[in-house]
Amino acid sequence: MAHTRSLLTSAISTASPQSIALARLTRLSSSHLADGCATCGVTIDGFTVSLEPADPSMRCSGRLFVAASVHGTHWLDSTIRSAASGDVVMVPFFIPELKCSDLKMLEEAGAGGLLMLSNKLPQPSLKAVRLPIFGLRNNRTNEELTQFGAPHTDTSNPPCLDRRFVVADADGIIVVPGSRIDEVTRAALLVREQKNKVFGAMCFGRSLRAQTGFPAFLRIKRAQPNYSFQKHLRLHGSNPVLL
Repeated sequence: MAHTRSLLTSAISTASPQSIALARLTRLSSSHLADGCATCGVTIDGFTVSLEPADPSMRCSGRLFVAASVHGTHWLDSTIRSAASGDVVMVPFFIPELKCSDLKMLEEAGAGGLLMLSNKLPQPSLKAVRLPIFGLRNNRTNEELTQFGAPHTDTSNPPCLDRRFVVADADGIIVVPGSRIDEVTRAALLVREQKNKVFGAMCFGRSLRAQTGFPAFLRIKRAQPNYSFQKHLRLHGSNPVLL
C-alpha cells in the first residue's frame, strides 16, 4: 500500500476550469466571502463553531473535495486519484490512524488544505507539515457538523457539497455553491475594497458618522419616520453590508 501511495502522489489532475474564481478566493477571508454571500442573497453554508485551524495564521481556499471512505480503498488513495490540484479536502468521517506521512502525502500531491470533521487536530505531527489543517479541538464535538455528512460511517460525497467552493481561516469556514461562486467572489472583492476605503478614511480623521451622512439621516428621519438607515445608505452610495 505504501508503494502504491508513493506512485499516486503526483497523480492529482490539473486545476478546475473556474480559475478566475479560484484566484479571487486566494484574496478573500471567510468574512469577506460571507459579505459577498449577503450582498448576493446566497445562503451561507458554514461550520464555524467546532472546526479550528492548527495555527491561527493558517488559511486555505479552493474547490471543496469531499473524501469518500470506499470499501477496499484507502481514503487517501481515492482522494489523490480524484481531487484536482489545489482542492481543499474535507473528510466527513473519522480517520482511525491519521499519520504525519498521510498529511505530507496530501501536501506533496498539491492539496490546498484539509478539513477534518471528526478528528482532533494532530498537534505533534504538524511541525513537519505546512498543509493548512482544520479539525476538532479537545473541547469540541462534531455534533454541529452532521449536516455535512454522517461522520462515523462510510459515506460517499454528500450531495449538498458537490461542486462547492470554500474559504477557511481562523474566523470561520464558508462554503459557497459553484453555481454562484463567480458573482459572490466579485461582490466580496467589491465589499472588501469599500471597507478598505472606509477604514482608510477613518485613519485620516473622517469618522464613520460623517462618511455615512448620519446627521442628514437623522434630519430626514424626523420628517419621515419610515425612512430607514439602510435606504439612506443606498441613496448615498454606501453599501449596507459595511455595517
